[in-house]
Amino acid sequence: MVSCRRIIAAALVASVASGATTSTPSARETAQPSATAAAEPKIFGPTSECQKYHIFSVRGSSEPYPGRMGPLIQSLCQDLGEDDCGYEDVRYPANSSYDGPGMFCESASTGARNGQRQMKEYSERCQDSGLILLGYSQGASVAGDILGGGGGFLFGCDQPENPPLNRTSRPGSKIIAASTWGAVRHTANQTFNQGEGSSYDGVLPRSGAQLEAINQFSRVYRDWCNFGDVICAVGSQGNIRDEEMDPQQHWNYFDGNNSDSARQWILDTARNGGNASTDDENSPDDKVSSGGKPGSDSEPESEPEDQKDSGANESRIQGTMWVVLMSAVWLSVWCLLAPGFIPEIQPTRAYKSSEMRDPSIQLDSPRHVQNYRIHRAQSQRPSDRSML
Repeated sequence: MVSCRRIIAAALVASVASGATTSTPSARETAQPSATAAAEPKIFGPTSECQKYHIFSVRGSSEPYPGRMGPLIQSLCQDLGEDDCGYEDVRYPANSSYDGPGMFCESASTGARNGQRQMKEYSERCQDSGLILLGYSQGASVAGDILGGGGGFLFGCDQPENPPLNRTSRPGSKIIAASTWGAVRHTANQTFNQGEGSSYDGVLPRSGAQLEAINQFSRVYRDWCNFGDVICAVGSQGNIRDEEMDPQQHWNYFDGNNSDSARQWILDTARNGGNASTDDENSPDDKVSSGGKPGSDSEPESEPEDQKDSGANESRIQGTMWVVLMSAVWLSVWCLLAPGFIPEIQPTRAYKSSEMRDPSIQLDSPRHVQNYRIHRAQSQRPSDRSML
């Protein structure tokens, strides 16, 4: 049997709807999109047209596009504004040494070159857009190579060098936020580090010119690393055998609440045009006087004409809502006195967020563990032992 609560809830919803339909919208209201329309997400997929915010996503090893970061990207674009935000994948193979000798270096080098080229082409075509760069695992190191330049020996191969982006010219000057998670080339104790693995080095930490170049982006860049992550925080699990290492800390950056801090930082930094802090007490935008506009000493604006004529409309709305609310009371009494009269209505199934995701994004696979063990064994030539 349908519950009384459902009937009452339906009546209350109807009352709100009737109030909305009987009101006469003001000029100010008709000029703005409705909250309902804004809440309906668009079909999630890569975009290339010009937007206020444009995300470049670099997936992890063996992941399908857009990889683990897909739900985060969708959430960011919903909060930044569906019409103002888009994304594209940095095109690269995302191969690891599991796929063959030298494959990681070739893959990472391709990703760095393609990422810089894609960002350059987009920023030249869409000169007013703010760029956001995201990367996970191998993609995190590729994102770092895009910013600060790449190249070096790791995982048994030599990655070709690529130059860093110039922070003072496009596309470097248009980057308003960048965030990485579980980077192979995580470097300890940098100002942009975040997470409990911040004081540990990754498999191949950056140094010299690369580290100096990536620090040019420190105001708009955050590199997240968990304690116990076998990729970005080497040694944080202690001197235990490889087969006993727990890879979960490398996999869980986007599970539950783990990504909330990073997500909020990206939103705040992007909305402020690349300024993570908005605590400037002398900012003219904080100045409000006598109810006027921020940053001015003007008197409050006079009441708009469309608000002066709203009294009659409000009376009609209140009358309609009163009738519907009384109907809700009678319906609730009726459903209590006539059990079994109303047939059962099966509720629409509510899907969990995990069920709505592409199953291919769920990549908690032993293959990742095997990748790491192969990487670790291949990286241990004499000159590299000190960092592992």
